[in-house]
Amino acid sequence: MRLDQELFVLAAAALSITGILTVILVYLVIRKAFEITARRKVEDWKQKLNLPLFSFLYEGKQLEEAALADRASLLAAEELLGHYADILEGEQEKENLSFFAESYLRGHYAKGLQSRKWSTRINSLYHIEDFHLKSLEGEVLRIAESGGSSTSEKVQAFKILADFQSENLFMLLDSRSLPFSEFDLRNILIRLDDKGFGRFVEGFRTSPERLQFAVLDVIAVNKQLGYLRFVEEVFMSEAGEMRLRALKALASIGYTEDIAPYEELAESSSWQERMLAAKLFGSLKDEGLLPRLAEMLHDSSWYVRSQAGQSILAFSKGKEILQKVIDSSHDPYARDMAWEWMQKGERH
Repeated sequence: MRLDQELFVLAAAALSITGILTVILVYLVIRKAFEITARRKVEDWKQKLNLPLFSFLYEGKQLEEAALADRASLLAAEELLGHYADILEGEQEKENLSFFAESYLRGHYAKGLQSRKWSTRINSLYHIEDFHLKSLEGEVLRIAESGGSSTSEKVQAFKILADFQSENLFMLLDSRSLPFSEFDLRNILIRLDDKGFGRFVEGFRTSPERLQFAVLDVIAVNKQLGYLRFVEEVFMSEAGEMRLRALKALASIGYTEDIAPYEELAESSSWQERMLAAKLFGSLKDEGLLPRLAEMLHDSSWYVRSQAGQSILAFSKGKEILQKVIDSSHDPYARDMAWEWMQKGERH
């Protein structure tokens, strides 16, 4: 190929590339212009809606009929409601917010749940939760039951059903085929009221293991004294991880009518049981347990020693006991742990 032909080909290629880049640049400029215009419309709607919405939420003033039909108006209402949902504290204000969302956004989210786009469906679920749109419980239930829903959609749907105190929740969660983690299950169960959670306690023995773990963990997180007898029964009748979860719940509750069965845990072959026993002893504030806790400062496990030190410090005579260990113990690890918790006590 002669030089002039090569130059022609290079020039043609350069022109083609320049043309493509010019088209892309024009497209991006036009797209940005549309985005700016769309955003301006949303902001205009927010200016128009904000004061009437504020008055409705906080003062109950009747709203003039608002025609929220186009995308800009719906997005403006959604953003405003999302802001108020984060800051509202009063029950009446929250009810007003839900009423507004039911009146103007229900259809929008019902349609969103049927979208082919995952992002639209999941965002609709998030807003149904935020605005407590209970009228869409049936649609949410269908997503929870659908085999075509993604795991994230199912988790969000179950969280909503728990917020709504759905009577279907126990039957659905009791299924062994759900791909939920223990974290997901805890996040669902912790939303239930006493009646709803009580159904899971009643059905505990026949539930999947992960669900049983979640039930015990929620009792631990909420420190639910009303389930003390249930937790103690699980502890006495189970072994392994289930027994540990029950002991953890008991230690979090921080109470038992009879400490005798738990004192022997200080000598357990399981360091987890010894650690949780030390936590329980500290919660009970029974000074008769101080000698036992002082012994546990000499445990072979750092975790047990640390929990024993923390528990001792919770007693009125705690610093005195720790100082005695520092002064008289022959175990350097015990002395170090006692000194560490003495220092922490001085800082509080």
